[in-house]
Amino acid sequence: MHPLLTSTNSMILQEKKINAEIKYLTKTINSLPEGTATVNSGGHRKRMTGSVNGEKRFFSRDELPLVQSLIYKKYLTKRRDELIGAQKLMNHYIRFTKTDLGKAEKYLMHNPARAELIKDILMKEDRSFEVWMSAPDPCAAPHQEKRTEETLFGLKVRSKSEVMIATYLYESGIPFRYEEPLVLGGVVYCPDFTFRDPKSGSFYWYEHFGKMDEPDYVRDNIPRLITYADHGIVPGINLVLTYETKKHKLSLPQIRAEIQTVL
Repeated sequence: MHPLLTSTNSMILQEKKINAEIKYLTKTINSLPEGTATVNSGGHRKRMTGSVNGEKRFFSRDELPLVQSLIYKKYLTKRRDELIGAQKLMNHYIRFTKTDLGKAEKYLMHNPARAELIKDILMKEDRSFEVWMSAPDPCAAPHQEKRTEETLFGLKVRSKSEVMIATYLYESGIPFRYEEPLVLGGVVYCPDFTFRDPKSGSFYWYEHFGKMDEPDYVRDNIPRLITYADHGIVPGINLVLTYETKKHKLSLPQIRAEIQTVL
């Protein structure tokens, strides 16, 4: 079976789960009151403001249940928006695999004589890594403007540190993809790099955290690492992690050491 087909089947199942969750969220959102609410802290006092039916207003403490419902509704709406975005990404990937993937294999299957003529060549030259590496890049379209740095071999990434990582993988002959979709718990992630053991074909993931001196950035990324661990993607085993701050930049020896730890 083509190396991408198994992941495609899994993605189809995940897409169905996401669709079911979107329907559930929509039903819940529609059952909640109309309006918006915000809580602003000022000293020891909290002011609850918002709008109901287009009218701006303050909320009293007695209206706390209403404020809670409105904030919960906003949270669910944002959650639904995230899932809709993930669903679009997955649908794009699934459509590709249904229409374009496997054309090369079909060319041989439709005429066994062709396969017979080149079978010895195919056995000597396993191109499965190249097929995987050259597959479409679903994560590129939504974030293309953020890929501002380019490697010498033409790959566009988000930072100079990622240029270093990509260059090391490329020059070391390690098959890799940049921001390949990874579906965990019905959510699509795009890890910085997915790479494979050139001998066994095993998958590994690489996340680089470049703003570790920014507390909000750190807090935002902790849930991702927890999700990875919950799904068996563990640092030092099949997940590579590197870090940097404005004062402490990523270095090539760090990249080499971390990758060699898992391979």
